Amino acid sequence: MREYILPFLKSILVALLQVIFYRILLLVFGNIFNSDDILISSISLIVSSVLVILLFLKASNKKLSSINLYFNRESMKIAVKAIFMGIIYSIGFLALILISRQGQISGIIENESVVIKLLKNLMIIFLGVLSTELIFRGYILNYLREKYSRYGAVLICSFIYALFRMFSVGTTAIVFLNYFLISVILCIIVLKYNNLIYAIMINFVWKFIFVGIFSLNNGMGIINLNYKNIELLSGGNIGFSGGLLFTLIAIGFIIIFILRNSEEYQDKISKKNIALISVIIVIAILGTSYDIYIWHAKPIESSSNTIKQVDKFEGVNNYYMDLSLDTEKNQLTGAETIDYINNSQDNLKEVYFHIYANAFSDIDGDISISKVYVDNSMVDYKIEGDDNTLLKIGFPKELKPLERVDIKLEYVIDIPERNTDAGIDRLAYGNNGYNFGNFFPIAAIYEDGKWDKHLYDKKGDAFYSETSNFEVNIKTNKRYTIASTGKIKNEEIQDNNRIYNIEANGVRDFAFVASDKFKMVETNFDGTIIKSYAYNKEKAEKILGISKDAISVYNNRFGEYPFSDLSVVETDLAGGMEYPQMVMIISDDYDNINFKSALSQILYNSPIGELEFTVVHELAHQWWYSLVGDDEFNEAWVDESITQFSSLLYYKDIYGEKEYNRVFDRSMGLSYYGLAASQILTNPNMERPLDEFDEMEYYALVYSKGPMMYKELYETIGDEKFNEFTRAMYDEYKYKNIKSEDLKNIAARVSGEDLTEFFHNWLETDYQGK
Repeated sequence: MREYILPFLKSILVALLQVIFYRILLLVFGNIFNSDDILISSISLIVSSVLVILLFLKASNKKLSSINLYFNRESMKIAVKAIFMGIIYSIGFLALILISRQGQISGIIENESVVIKLLKNLMIIFLGVLSTELIFRGYILNYLREKYSRYGAVLICSFIYALFRMFSVGTTAIVFLNYFLISVILCIIVLKYNNLIYAIMINFVWKFIFVGIFSLNNGMGIINLNYKNIELLSGGNIGFSGGLLFTLIAIGFIIIFILRNSEEYQDKISKKNIALISVIIVIAILGTSYDIYIWHAKPIESSSNTIKQVDKFEGVNNYYMDLSLDTEKNQLTGAETIDYINNSQDNLKEVYFHIYANAFSDIDGDISISKVYVDNSMVDYKIEGDDNTLLKIGFPKELKPLERVDIKLEYVIDIPERNTDAGIDRLAYGNNGYNFGNFFPIAAIYEDGKWDKHLYDKKGDAFYSETSNFEVNIKTNKRYTIASTGKIKNEEIQDNNRIYNIEANGVRDFAFVASDKFKMVETNFDGTIIKSYAYNKEKAEKILGISKDAISVYNNRFGEYPFSDLSVVETDLAGGMEYPQMVMIISDDYDNINFKSALSQILYNSPIGELEFTVVHELAHQWWYSLVGDDEFNEAWVDESITQFSSLLYYKDIYGEKEYNRVFDRSMGLSYYGLAASQILTNPNMERPLDEFDEMEYYALVYSKGPMMYKELYETIGDEKFNEFTRAMYDEYKYKNIKSEDLKNIAARVSGEDLTEFFHNWLETDYQGK
């Protein structure tokens, strides 16, 4: 047994050292070149692989030739054959994906020169493949051949290869099996030709085609290739190597290869080898079965309640927008008319608009305003603010209180490519579609004799707006489905375009998502049509059930949701984002059950618990932000902290007291106490604007300390009084903006106690547990 285990452990050590060397070199090279570019990562990867191999070869007194990498005339013939076969296999699999309708080609990515991008991708992918092959099919496979039988060496090498990819984001049981099968194929090819060059070139061609040319979620390629329909077959967000279709093809390839080379593979496979294969297959079957079970959605009955309706508000701004989305150029063209009313007591000489799209001007995203009219007369305008996110428009004559004026804007928005590291995803495009949050010029608030001129801040939600009415027409490619704020009154196809007419009354913002992958399910719940948009129908149904439960809890506790439509939308996002009548939800959390899901199981007692928490949190924002508004820039805690605690009340009502406390302890309490105890938090004050927080401090205070405050208040005044508090907030400030002092006064009034010291301690001075 010792002779069997030690080579296995040494092989693990080789792969582990390569990872450690890679991380060290990545840090060193990153600092030297002041960059975290993927090319730096690839160079670090190949250098670390070579260093580890040389280290172990020297330790065992072996020559470099022992890894079976030769460069001679025969090697050139093998390389050419491998390239040819790689192209054939890749095109064949691509055709299968398209014919089976598990994937679709949807346009060219035009963010840089195609030639430069292809050359860069070629280098990055080749270095990555070379480093992997040198370690696994070069050193480890040939080392194991000395210790085990041929079958044993192939299987153990492949098991280790799959093991080291287990912790990648989204790795499922099927992905683990497929990586194992991929390695088996590459190992038997190396053994057949006794040269690593075939495995290097065929692997390189495959990855260059499916990563460097066609782009699936990673954005490296030049042509969008999106999965569709059944994720278990296609692989979904993981890529096609994560689907059962690939599994069947890989198994078929191995069987055919062995049958065609039966004379070379006549030796009997051992019971240990059969046991290892069986274990891997069982893991894949159990993992897949568990995935199907977890995502299985219960049938949802739709009520026959009359659909609610919010009529057009009087005395507010009216927005009329004609929008055209060009999916080839990644541009949105807009013609926007604002029927603006002066609701202040002052005469206004000008008006300010927030143009948050300009916050991304340094990364190919901005808004270009071409014309501005006031009452049909063209006027001058000025872009202001350090980040150019303020638009100032002067009036030809002063606008008196309660007077109205028509302001017309024409603009083009260059949509930036999604980059979550840079905080670019609310207004961005990715392989799954387009997000349009905070995209259009929206009137700034004028109060206390001055305009709200806050700048954009990527942490938190730097937004503050008033309830208005919207009528929006959106034209896009007919392949795209729109999920949006408001009610879709009409949808029609004209030539190659799909045109939507949307109405949204009594909302403080308008947003939409466009995707050619949406599956939509809906239900009538108490007169509200809840819609769930996702890339997989069953997952859409699962989230619809969670959404219905959340709306039921919040209706009962806070007050009846008044709108006719509410959409929960899967999209490319880091987390979730709330808009009136629509919430955007992180697509990664809709993935099949993977090893990352184990953390969610620990925190939320469910492998999709993080997704569930995100959904119910964003839906709580329909009450706290959408209906009861606030200044999210200067008083971020007002809506975020009570929304976070509202999510806990969902767990209490749906799952009971135990889960209420469990989710609080694991997702908020323990993490906050750890940060406070480590003295990372240097300022306990929550009552400050966004730009005065650092990122970690903001999330720790607003998302953890804030709900801790509400939990103490809830447990002090009791369930009934707390519901009275939230209902009073809702009834008194629905469609309005609430200030922090208003919130404190309502809490004190309902509780019958002086809460001045309570709020002062929690919000300004104490760390509560430091």
